[in-house]
Parts: sequence; structure tokens; C-alpha cells
Amino acid sequence: MGSKPNVCLDSLYTVAADLRVLKVGSVIYVPAARGINLPDGTLHSGFFVVRDRGSAIKNNGDLARFDFFIGTDSWRNTSNPFVKLRFSDKGAKFSYYVVRGATAELIRLQRNFPRL
Repeated sequence: MGSKPNVCLDSLYTVAADLRVLKVGSVIYVPAARGINLPDGTLHSGFFVVRDRGSAIKNNGDLARFDFFIGTDSWRNTSNPFVKLRFSDKGAKFSYYVVRGATAELIRLQRNFPRL
């Protein structure tokens, strides 16, 4: 597949995806994540940027799969906001929307994509 893009991971705002479906730089919106309290006291926007490919992530038909990057926190930490949303469960199902156009560009700019 060639060399891996030179992209920094952004804790709590990065997802890995099947790059046959979503490319690096794609933006998704996950309504369940909007407004959750993050460890730094801010609220999550619900937007994530695909910054990596998950080597084990393979989409199954219409069911998209993501790997949420949580930085140095652990999926075993029950105070982790993504654990509370059950994003760590392999069978978790949640709504998401692919964001395009000016809104996606704004999110990439806000998240300083591809750097941090």
C-alpha cells in the first residue's frame, strides 16, 4: 500500500479506519460523543479525524468499524469517557456520519490535521 502518511495522532479525536472505505483525513461525526466530558474539562465536539489505519479493522458490509485513539489512558479505566460510551466494546454499535466539504475542512483545521 506504500508508505504510511506522516500524520500525528490526536488523543480523543483520532480514529483508525479501514482505508479502503475512509481515507486518512476523512472526518466523521459521532452524535454519542458530542458533549461528553473530557479529562481536561472540555466537552467533546463529536467530530473525529481518520489519522490511521487499523491493521485489524475490516469493515463488514454496511457495518463500519473504528478504533478510537485515547492516548495514554487505558480502556480498563472506567472513568475514561469512551469506556462509559462503550466505544471499547467490539460489538458496540453507534451512529456516525461522514462529514464533507467546508465543515470537514474546518474540523481538520481546528484539529490541526495532519500535525498537532
